[in-house]
Amino acid sequence: MAPVESGEILFIDEVHEKGTALHGRAVRVLGTVVSFDAVTGLVSMKHRGREMTVDTSRSAGAPVLPDNVYHFIGEIDCASSSNAPVLRARVSCNVTGLDTQLYEHSVEERRKFEREFGLTTTNTGTH
Repeated sequence: MAPVESGEILFIDEVHEKGTALHGRAVRVLGTVVSFDAVTGLVSMKHRGREMTVDTSRSAGAPVLPDNVYHFIGEIDCASSSNAPVLRARVSCNVTGLDTQLYEHSVEERRKFEREFGLTTTNTGTH
């Protein structure tokens, strides 16, 4: 069995910028739930003015709550007719109460550190 990747930390706008280049890659995304369809397991979430769809049908756990902040980890699927990225989540975590500005700042500082010391092979850009 192949090891499961933990997922590159990306923001929703970065997922949209990278588009189909992320197809099949493991990512971790943060966002506020706009809507959740319990029948299909589809979540619409937003962060920094961008929205994306998350398919939670593979992740077990408590129902996803609207207006709550979540981390989702899974693989990006761009195989739909619109080529819009959909995250096929395998892990979901309610992180409501997280200081999202501090989180964004810490992600950027981590990226700077990794670039400075050559600890990463990914180029996620800066925000």
